[in-house]
Amino acid sequence: MQNEDSKECFEILLSYVKLFIEDLLRSIFHMPTLIRYFYKRVADIDDSGLLVEFLFFDYLVQPALMNPKLFALIPETASQGSGSYMTTLTRLFRWSLNPSSIPEKYKFIEELEVFQNLNVRQIINTLSNFDGKIKGVYATEFHTITEIRYHPLLLSVNDIAFLLRIINDTIDEIDIDPNEKKKIVQLCSFQSNLNLENDELIDFWFQSFKDPEVPKNSLIISNDESILLKLPIIRTPAVPTFDPKDLYVKTIYHLQGYLQMAHSNSKSPQTLIKYLEEQERRANQTNSIEWLTRTQAIKAKLERCERTENQILKSLFDIINYGLKESSSRLAVSFRHEEFTDEITNKLRDISNMIAQLSPNIHQSLLRLYLHRNKEIKIDVERNKLKLLAKPQEWIDFLTPMTQQIVAFGQSLKLDKSDCFRLTRQFHSEICSSLTFNMYRTANPQFESEDQSINRKIKRILKKFLKENYSKTLDQLFKTPSCFESAINTLKQGAAVGAPLEKLEQITSSMNIIQNIYLFESGERCPGDDLLPLFIYILLRSKLPYLVSLTNYIRHFLMSIEETVNVMDSKEKYVITTFLTATEHIIDEANKFKKKSKSSSKKLE
Repeated sequence: MQNEDSKECFEILLSYVKLFIEDLLRSIFHMPTLIRYFYKRVADIDDSGLLVEFLFFDYLVQPALMNPKLFALIPETASQGSGSYMTTLTRLFRWSLNPSSIPEKYKFIEELEVFQNLNVRQIINTLSNFDGKIKGVYATEFHTITEIRYHPLLLSVNDIAFLLRIINDTIDEIDIDPNEKKKIVQLCSFQSNLNLENDELIDFWFQSFKDPEVPKNSLIISNDESILLKLPIIRTPAVPTFDPKDLYVKTIYHLQGYLQMAHSNSKSPQTLIKYLEEQERRANQTNSIEWLTRTQAIKAKLERCERTENQILKSLFDIINYGLKESSSRLAVSFRHEEFTDEITNKLRDISNMIAQLSPNIHQSLLRLYLHRNKEIKIDVERNKLKLLAKPQEWIDFLTPMTQQIVAFGQSLKLDKSDCFRLTRQFHSEICSSLTFNMYRTANPQFESEDQSINRKIKRILKKFLKENYSKTLDQLFKTPSCFESAINTLKQGAAVGAPLEKLEQITSSMNIIQNIYLFESGERCPGDDLLPLFIYILLRSKLPYLVSLTNYIRHFLMSIEETVNVMDSKEKYVITTFLTATEHIIDEANKFKKKSKSSSKKLE
């Protein structure tokens, strides 16, 4: 169509409207009776028919024409029709019902014979005049869709029995008045009197519904002329292959690229030669040397091909289909690659999880084997327990050669560096399990008095701490102390039980909780300048009863061996440094209070 507003264009569109009306009038009688009854009730409310017209055309026909994919009228992969033509079609329905609404520009439509013969009003009248019965679900229809011919009453009773089963199974768990519960039980008592097949509840829709039969032929041909909707079989034509080195094929590819860059509209010429002439004329008018050169080049190439326009267009059509086929094939391959990649990723994740779960058990088994072969290690620990607990150098001299031997054992089994590191950590914890925190406190009684001194001054230290100047985020967090309960409990748990590395793990967890709280409050990661005072605050709030002993215990068993034995990763080293800095700050503050107390006593003397 060269002109959307031309008389010829409207004649074609009106012929489509006429076909639509004729088919729709025949199809109305096949509509579900409930829908027809709905329109009849609407017509009873409004005698003018405007409400039926509004509901049918504005809410059903017009949306279906404008977007047929939403109504499953065309496949999702089909190309959408021109929006302007669809809009004009919907206007023609409206103008046929109300000719007075036709704009002056289109008044010539009223003179067209095809427009005068339209009978859109008959659709409204047919929808409004329904005097049939509303079809429901009858017993005879049940017999046509079920394998087992149950009576509809039995189906209803079955549903009730299923609900009663649920009530009887759960009634004792409901906290209600006993009298009310008794009434409910009495109402449900008739379930035991039901005599269902095999004394079992029947899931009707699951067990008895017939699957529709699959037709042997893809296309069902019926002699019933009342069947208006026919689904055609669309066969994909065979796509020929092309030699990209062939000069004619190169020319067609050149034409394809040219047409993709060209600006076209509905008024453009419909033949290829006229289209190229139009483009050449437009290039001359706009003084576009580049586009003029391109147009003349493609015209010259097409002339040298010595093919008719239909042959050229057929080749262009085939090459476009060939390109689409190649693109779809590459897309399919990419999807397969993506599936394989996802599958491999999932397998690797499963393997990683399995390794993470099995590794501790494997390392523990290897460690037991090593200690079984070297029983003297545990004997030496028991014999030198007091020295190992009280003298850091004794601990260093003992552990350093032992860890070198355990690493050599792991390497002899072809373990990699990371596995040897984990094996060393387990060896460290195994040895420290014989050198507990309580044993350390007993072997170092000099720390007990300092622990008691800090416990007495912890409230004063916290009070002084909160008077210092901090960032806005910390000031806000300190005003809501309850948000730190989880971090405090985790820290207390770590201080109470476990070997040094297990205690360090709990301290790390507590610090992670603190950082997450800070991130939630400020929207930013916690900087080091805020993390240290925040952790000091958590330590003060935790009121650990043996803070000095714990500090020296961790320093003795972990920090003292840092240069000779590798049992901590980089993050753990950062955490332990922060922890020791925080505890030393608290100990220093306690000593300041102690000095002030002594100076005050001297003045009184």
